[in-house]
Amino acid sequence: MDEFAQDFGIKIQRLVNTVLEKAASRMERVAIHLADQTKLILRGERHGRVYRVPETKGVYLKDAQGNFVIDPKTGKRKKRRGKVRYYTASAPGEPPASPTGRLRNSIQYVLIRTEEKDRVEITAMIGSNVEYAGWLEHGSKFMAPRPYLRPTWLKERNWVKDQLKRKYL
Repeated sequence: MDEFAQDFGIKIQRLVNTVLEKAASRMERVAIHLADQTKLILRGERHGRVYRVPETKGVYLKDAQGNFVIDPKTGKRKKRRGKVRYYTASAPGEPPASPTGRLRNSIQYVLIRTEEKDRVEITAMIGSNVEYAGWLEHGSKFMAPRPYLRPTWLKERNWVKDQLKRKYL
């Protein structure tokens, strides 16, 4: 009987470990999916104000010391060649426009595993480490919110629930 109980206990522990590994793997898959969907939301078209991209055509060139570059043939200041480029900012309530891609490229996930007595909890956190990310998501006294995390969650929450409710064995 003692040997049976010991063997049974080992099998139960293996089963628990298998379920925990599958849960962690599934949570990571969900976190990756949410991070990818957030990046897609940050790629969409915007409908706010249109700005000229700085340092495009029509801007006078400067040398390393900050002096204007003079064309030796004409004696006039030289202008940058090429097309004038524009970008469209986000309107209040839209996900933020990301002309440089810094916010979009900073979207990451972290898995946190906590253990207490007979309970294990696996949590996924998706977000950004850029300093202005919170101001964009929640707004400030100078700017209306440009949420990008919440719309992702609202769009994907049913998919996430379905993934996490699936059988583990």
